[in-house]
Amino acid sequence: MGQIKSRSVLFWELIGTIFIIILGSVLHFAFEWSGNQPVVGVFSAVNESVWEHLKLAFWLALLFMLIEYAALKKKVNNFALAKTIGVYLMVIIIPIVFYSCTAMTGKSIFVIDISTFVVAVIIGQMSSVSC
Repeated sequence: MGQIKSRSVLFWELIGTIFIIILGSVLHFAFEWSGNQPVVGVFSAVNESVWEHLKLAFWLALLFMLIEYAALKKKVNNFALAKTIGVYLMVIIIPIVFYSCTAMTGKSIFVIDISTFVVAVIIGQMSSVSC
């Protein structure tokens, strides 16, 4: 029974990882595509600052958490704790890696910035499996 439960949680975390990465990529450009609509700027990136990338991770993780809760609420006991840890990890990893890399290179490197978002999402989502 426990292994079935953990497979179900792993499945949902993998789906969440894909969901956050794909929609994060879309939301990265949504503000510009919307003609700079302020309401879109609340949930999407309005510039290339670290804060804007944190918004993408946070809002999408929160949205997926609500979807995931509907599917897993009767299968797990520590859902809120696990997801809180996952979201915190995402928003901690992004600035640490970004500022560490820019301190070493003296500039922001686009591929590293995108990779940082992806890795932070993977770590955040997968941490929820082990909690």
